[in-house]
Amino acid sequence: YNRSEDAPEVDDELAEFSPQVRAMITQALIELGSIPMDELMVAKKQMSMQSATVPEEMRPMFSYLLKKLDERIQELSDSESEDDIEVSTEDANIDVIDAPIETFVTQPAAVLQLTPNQMAQANEFLINFENKTLGDLVQIYAALQGAIVAVPEDERPILEFVLARLAVQIAELEQ
Repeated sequence: YNRSEDAPEVDDELAEFSPQVRAMITQALIELGSIPMDELMVAKKQMSMQSATVPEEMRPMFSYLLKKLDERIQELSDSESEDDIEVSTEDANIDVIDAPIETFVTQPAAVLQLTPNQMAQANEFLINFENKTLGDLVQIYAALQGAIVAVPEDERPILEFVLARLAVQIAELEQ
């Protein structure tokens, strides 16, 4: 086939993923395009903390999203510096992708404190995942990982709890 001259460039790294994963990544990248710098930094920190719980089969996707998140942060930093706005890029220089997983495993995890209402919402959410196959759970996990940056701050603990429980359920099914 021949590509149109005005067609967007093909990202070879993205093309290696399955169509389903590409769709999830593409949706996450669309959301990244509209997130302000301060929220991108929060998303990067959250993804860095969650990197230890990512199932092995989802690590390439997770690494790709982290790379794109870094690129977006750098892009915003560059455009802001061009406008003579002082930007701290201290957090943007963290290279999570190349860091050994042991770095995250040895750090104590933050304890999630849910209110009874939040716990009820999380449990209601988790009920929907009962009797799902390993493949389905991995896809759900990946989609929720990508969506966490778009979740309102007050609802993030619920999703973080659900992600932690899903990670445990996936690990149990893999064994």
